[in-house]
Amino acid sequence: MKRKKSIFKYVAAALALVVFAAAAIAFFGDKGDQVPVIMSSVPVSRGTVITGDNFDSLFEIKNVSADMVKEDAISDKDVILGKTLSFDMAENEILCGEKISDMENNMAVMANPVVAGIRAADISQFSGGIIRAGDHIDISVVDSNTGKCSNVISNVYVTEAFNSDGTAIEGEGCAMILNVLIEKEAEQYLNEMLAVGTVRVCRLERSTDE
Repeated sequence: MKRKKSIFKYVAAALALVVFAAAAIAFFGDKGDQVPVIMSSVPVSRGTVITGDNFDSLFEIKNVSADMVKEDAISDKDVILGKTLSFDMAENEILCGEKISDMENNMAVMANPVVAGIRAADISQFSGGIIRAGDHIDISVVDSNTGKCSNVISNVYVTEAFNSDGTAIEGEGCAMILNVLIEKEAEQYLNEMLAVGTVRVCRLERSTDE
């Protein structure tokens, strides 16, 4: 009987070693190809302009499995400096090209771009959500005399967003003043339309599938 118990103990110990070895291999074994990516270290708000001063407090470069990385994942810090975040990012989220925008890319597809300013008197003049730098908007005007709403310019890129006292907004707060990128030939028409009534701004929803 004692011999059977001893054999049972040896078998149990051997099984335990096998289980431990399998767990060690799974944890420490080959994890596949690793690639560097830029990953958010904290939640980062849409409209944040990424700079050399705030990069280290918002992002870090990590090595992750190549299987979880999209083709446009970014690993070079210099590529994103001066760019604007187009989408909110959660903590530990990989930064991809589709999540950032910048004025240069938008200017590149325009003939004669200029920056124009739009000021709202009330937050009700904005629709489609809180507007931040990097957003695209439609601009319309409600005529003060006729009440007719006319579309002025569509799909306009927002270069900067400010609150009512002119302070640039990146995190919380409602923008009341916008700088937008438009064609030079449309600048006079925009100013004329803004003079006849109340501006209405609609934020265009974007998708990372675009």
